[in-house]
Amino acid sequence: MSKDLLDLTINQLLDKFGAGSHKPGSGSAAAMLGLIACKMTQTVIKLTINRSEYKSSKYKLQKIKDEIRNEIEPVLKRALNEDSMQFDKVIRARIERDKETDYFKKGYLEDVAFSELQVATEIPIVIAENCIQLTKNGLEVFDNGFQAARGDSAVAVSSALSGATGALSIIYLNLVSFWGDKWAISKIEVADKLNNEINELQSELTNRIKKLKGEVANSNSDFLLDEGSFRPKSGKNSLSYEKIEDSVRKLQNELWKNRRKIWKENPPKRLIDVLKPETAIQLFSYNYSEHLSLGKFEENGELFEVAGLFSKKDRSVSISEQFSPEVKKFTTAHELGHLLLHKHNLTLHRDRPIKGDEFRIDRNRTEIEADKFASYFLMPKREVERVFWNNFHTKELKIDQDIAFAFGFSSEVDLKQSYKSEREFTRMLAQLKVYNSNPITSMVEHFNVSVEAMAIRIEELELVTY
Repeated sequence: MSKDLLDLTINQLLDKFGAGSHKPGSGSAAAMLGLIACKMTQTVIKLTINRSEYKSSKYKLQKIKDEIRNEIEPVLKRALNEDSMQFDKVIRARIERDKETDYFKKGYLEDVAFSELQVATEIPIVIAENCIQLTKNGLEVFDNGFQAARGDSAVAVSSALSGATGALSIIYLNLVSFWGDKWAISKIEVADKLNNEINELQSELTNRIKKLKGEVANSNSDFLLDEGSFRPKSGKNSLSYEKIEDSVRKLQNELWKNRRKIWKENPPKRLIDVLKPETAIQLFSYNYSEHLSLGKFEENGELFEVAGLFSKKDRSVSISEQFSPEVKKFTTAHELGHLLLHKHNLTLHRDRPIKGDEFRIDRNRTEIEADKFASYFLMPKREVERVFWNNFHTKELKIDQDIAFAFGFSSEVDLKQSYKSEREFTRMLAQLKVYNSNPITSMVEHFNVSVEAMAIRIEELELVTY
């Protein structure tokens, strides 16, 4: 066999893999998958860095390219050959052990075989670690590289993940032979950590593919939206809440009226089901994607986990998976608000996790406006009033003796002792599942928002007199 497998032609190498021999074996194949990912990722970077529209990503992508070329690729090339040679040593040691009839010599050869297998197990660990880093790099390139080459990026990421998964399988299989050995136990911990990383990265790749699927749906749809048609007209630095709500209502009407064009196979039957901020974002020809993490960002000396990322330049909205579904949904609607309300104010903008309960006057005005947009979009006035009526059989809940009794209290005084402020009372209303001994669908469940956001909306619509 050639000392360097990479000196062989592709056909010769493929024949080696298919020859029914243990050399080259699965570890070398995993390293080969990683090397394919190296080259595909570098190709996308080369297609990207000289394009003017990707100028802001050039430094980051060049750094990734250098890391792959100078660090990851050389390691995987060595591993491709070392795995083949090392596992050959394992097989030879096992053959010698099995042929030996002397009990003491056989025991010695058993130790030699295990020693060689330990070395052979370290190699796929190195392969898995480098393929995982390569996967992370590939996802960065998918997001920030030449968008028309995302197919190439996806192939690179898939190949790197396959290399990592294959190497991980080899590690676990090898460790079976050690029967609780202390060294093996430490390596199981390493393997489990690698397994967790692989699973998280697989989820990230799946989200990217979903994103592409959404773009296909939009590109094949005869219904797209023009953001300028929904942007409020205002000569002032800030927008009135009335104008924001008018913009939201216009968008909601368009989504409902055209639901059969947007959701061709299964159009929604209820208004609440068309209020998908991620769908609306894509209908404005923006890319929407979810990520395991968007990293941390420092603002005014405070470090926070980024929940949402809006880029006007790249026409993209990214959402972190680090938060609850309610926070993710409100944050997405908040980013939709930025998209439609703030034409000139934002180029690249990072948002904290948003639950819809932060309407403080000390916040930046654009943030307050985006919050209001999200609240109006996710909790439309008429729909909130309809659900409120269905649950409580009134347009306005005024606390009196009968109402107190319906909530299970003996008197109005007892009710107010339990809920000492209007906010405490509306929080209770927002998540209530039984009223007057009858089961109801809670408002937070219907709108899929946080308790606080729902309570605030109930109050601003003056549905309660406390």
